[in-house]
Formats: sequence, C-alpha cells, structure tokens
Amino acid sequence: MIGNGPLRDRIEFETLNLVLGNKTVFTGALSAEEITDAVALSDIYVNLSSRTSGFEPTMLEAMAQKKIVIGSELSPISTIIEDRKNGFLVRPADVVSLSNLITSLLNGELPLAEIGQQAHQKVLDLFNPEKMVELLLNAYFQLVQSRPFWRRLAKAN
Repeated sequence: MIGNGPLRDRIEFETLNLVLGNKTVFTGALSAEEITDAVALSDIYVNLSSRTSGFEPTMLEAMAQKKIVIGSELSPISTIIEDRKNGFLVRPADVVSLSNLITSLLNGELPLAEIGQQAHQKVLDLFNPEKMVELLLNAYFQLVQSRPFWRRLAKAN
C-alpha cells in the first residue's frame, strides 16, 4: 500500500483484521520513480482516487504489466476497465466490498492470470501506435472534408 492518505489507518486496521498483514506492505509516500518500481513489484494495483483529470499513468502501466487493477467506478479509468474482465471497479467509500475483493484475489478465488492478460491486451489495443495514427489521420481527413473550401473543390472535380 503506497501513500499516507486519510484512510491509511483504517485500511491497515482492516488488513490486519482480515489476516492479510503478511501479504501487504505499507510503504508510505513514495516518489514518482519509486511508485513505478513498486508497481513492478506488486501483484495488485489499487487507485480509488476520483480526484484526477485523466487516466493515471501508473494504473495503465500496471495494466500493461498484467497486474490486477482495482479502480474507482467514479474516475475516468472506469471507461477503460471492464469490471471483472480486465480489472475491477469499486465505489471508493465501500471498504467492505474492497476488503472482500482483495481477500478473494489473494485467496486465488478469481482467474488472476486471465484478468491480467485482458488488462494487458486492453492497453495494447488502446495505445497501438499504428491504430492511433490511423484514427488521427481519419479525424483530420473528416475535419478537412467538412471545411467549405474542400466541399467546393470536391464539387468542381
């Protein structure tokens, strides 16, 4: 668990109550570089912040690394994660559901390898350079075609 947010004590208490203390490390605050390293070492990535303006790069990195990702259903990541297919979505304040989900994950009750692979594939599909260039060129072409000059030129030919 990375960070020292306002719920850290509660999360640590719940972790101990669920007898998951030996499977959890509480690191406290880390630098951006240390966070990247921690993602590589982790099995599960959880980010329930709804205070973000876009997709969290570390969450996408975790998906690319086939990690199990748990995100907030209130954040932009909910447009990428398909719950229980390539990750999990929970309500940020629902401590019970989050605790039950993490317990199920750590006890091997869910197909972790399959979900991790689906997450990896989702990131590859979304950020495929050739696909991104094709979409950009198509958008540009549609924009140019919608301009009055282009329409007059097309009619003249």
